[in-house]
Amino acid sequence: MKYVGRSVRSLDADEKVTGTAVYTADLTVPGMKFARLVSSPHPHARIDGFDLEAARAVPGVHTIITYDSLDLGRLGCLRALKPYGQSVKDRPVLAHEKARFQGEPVAIVVADSETAAVEAAARVEVRYTPLPQVAEVRSAIEGGTLVHDADAVYDTEGADDFEYDYAHNHCGGTHFIEGDPERAFREAARVIEDRFTFPSLFHYPMEPHCAAAMVDDRSVTVHSSSQAPFPVRDELARMFGLEPGQVTVKVPYVGGGFGSKGHVSMEHLAVLAAAAAGVPVQLRLSMEETAFTARRHPAEIEIRTGLREDGTLLCREARIYLDTGAYADFGIQVTRKAAFRAVGPYRVEHARADCHSVYTNKVPAGAFRGIGSVQLGWACEAHTDRICTELGYDPIEFRLKNLLRSGERYVLGGPPLDGDPLATFQVCLERFEASQREHAAESLARPGEKTGTGIACAIKDLSTTQYNARIEFNDDATFTVHANAPEIGGGAKTVLAQTAAETLGVGLDRIDIAPYDTSTAPGASGVYGSRITVLMGNAVQRASEELRELLLQQAGALTDRDARNLSLDDGVFSSDGEPVMSLDELAGRTTGTLVGRGMDKALTRDRIDIRTWEINAGIAVMAVDEETGRARCVSYVSSADIGQAMHPLRCEGQEQGSVMFGMGNSLTEEQVFDGALLLNPSAIDYALPRFKDLPAVFDSVLIENGDGPGPFGSKGMAEGGLAPVAPAIAAALRNAVGVVVRDLPMSPERVYRLMERGS
Repeated sequence: MKYVGRSVRSLDADEKVTGTAVYTADLTVPGMKFARLVSSPHPHARIDGFDLEAARAVPGVHTIITYDSLDLGRLGCLRALKPYGQSVKDRPVLAHEKARFQGEPVAIVVADSETAAVEAAARVEVRYTPLPQVAEVRSAIEGGTLVHDADAVYDTEGADDFEYDYAHNHCGGTHFIEGDPERAFREAARVIEDRFTFPSLFHYPMEPHCAAAMVDDRSVTVHSSSQAPFPVRDELARMFGLEPGQVTVKVPYVGGGFGSKGHVSMEHLAVLAAAAAGVPVQLRLSMEETAFTARRHPAEIEIRTGLREDGTLLCREARIYLDTGAYADFGIQVTRKAAFRAVGPYRVEHARADCHSVYTNKVPAGAFRGIGSVQLGWACEAHTDRICTELGYDPIEFRLKNLLRSGERYVLGGPPLDGDPLATFQVCLERFEASQREHAAESLARPGEKTGTGIACAIKDLSTTQYNARIEFNDDATFTVHANAPEIGGGAKTVLAQTAAETLGVGLDRIDIAPYDTSTAPGASGVYGSRITVLMGNAVQRASEELRELLLQQAGALTDRDARNLSLDDGVFSSDGEPVMSLDELAGRTTGTLVGRGMDKALTRDRIDIRTWEINAGIAVMAVDEETGRARCVSYVSSADIGQAMHPLRCEGQEQGSVMFGMGNSLTEEQVFDGALLLNPSAIDYALPRFKDLPAVFDSVLIENGDGPGPFGSKGMAEGGLAPVAPAIAAALRNAVGVVVRDLPMSPERVYRLMERGS
């Protein structure tokens, strides 16, 4: 292949390197005003009233919006103010009566400048009566203080199989069962039980949330740093009582999202501001404000495994509690995925998983890179390491005996595995052994450090939904791809161009990716779930195949040749190896527009729609300072079964970026709360991994068998690499200094305390 499988120059490279790439915050519109939010300082409080006089006195203030001041008759085309949410519509467009979490917006200030908006927002006085807060999952379930009324009735989408009990702050629960786990546990030769916790984490995208909105009597236009233009469009339309066609969402480059920008987050507030002010308004959050928009679900996980006498796995069950915060957000989807992913990459006959999403007065928890898989990947593999330690099994041999193979079925459902966990693990071992011969772990340690090695494996399902694409042949013999897959840093723009160029048989320089605009592009789901290369890639490939056929037919008609005997390669049509026409000539002689359309949709009736699987393994070598408990990763080798590396350099970068993401989750990152009050929303206090934390030896193996359902045999990637990291590191710490870690992050203090206790 000429473009696929090659590290071609990225289409967005020049703009990003030179600083000319346009993001939402760079947009300017004539007459545009600036908005600032006034947010609750309390996790739970009654809103008793506002004093706005001091704020209105600030020069340049245009208007100040509270829920009670919103007048539908003066809000342009807006006809409703319905609660919103990804599945459970439980969140008001602007807090009123109650604030349910610290940072919840209660008012919006619009001014001529950001400076004036900031000053005026600081002068808005809100009268609150603090209410008892629900901070922990266990106390939330016991009832007493409620986040939502016990008899609340909310509209729902896609949550029909969920159980909820608002009288006990139970947002929703789901269950998966296969076989007869109860009988299997009674018959098991050995049973091992564990309990693990996973902390609350912040996405920390490089670009904070930002939106600019324009509202008139007929339509709404929003420029947004969103991963999901169409879902945002549809939710805004539903929220404000509009037809989807009345709302347009446009997305320039996005400076990272990781799930935090996968649904409506603050776009509706920009719309409210623009409607009330009667002028275009930009709302740009600070990084600290962005920390109050969404987070990763913290989890408490109880896991139990039964084994046969010969050391093979017989049964596994998990009970999972997720803190979804004050509103459901993406919690229903995360709950379903966490339960489904509870068993891990092993051959098990009997399994049960129960997952419960619980309301608290903390920041809402939403989608976050690999929803549910990272929390459960941690618990499953840390538990597997405990099994090996407790029963005296070799961790490698145990996995070789119990890992699933290609073509086998995951116990809780889905299609047969199109990859091989066992082979992925073996490839990782081989690369690690080669790395060890070159860089012995002991040579990487410092005086006073002990080293240890840990291994982990993971599988993650890749869901399916509908993606559409359209490709047009232009008068200048170029092609425009309309595919609503915003470039959020993962390389979608380049990979889709590679797919089109390879399929059409034309140069990459002839391919242009159209702006991401819901008014001109065909409908599609968002950029998340490792789905773009596979699902949107398929849509682009099919559109390219259709357009290629049209081009061949047109060339055949113009050259009086049978289109079935023509080929198109490097922009030249040939017949039996003889050039007959160039693409440029065809463009000059073609009237009308030639268009190819493609769609990828393969939904099933299963509760979990699965298209393919991400399969990963990781091996970590950790060096632990015995005096301080500080643990650092000196070597990490990962393997990922990706089917086909569309752009090898980007694939390697995505895999290693995924691993470093996991290292932050494992060693340093944690949102710290005092009750339900978030204490560390800023980069100064939230410990992200840095370049100095890169392992001295860092290697990744990309397994390419061309057996995926995506273009040219590709599969999804970039999320699965997170899951093995924490358990591999924890196993390495146990191997180094004998501690058993059950709670993340593995901070120096936590490791030191464990060493001190001898556990």
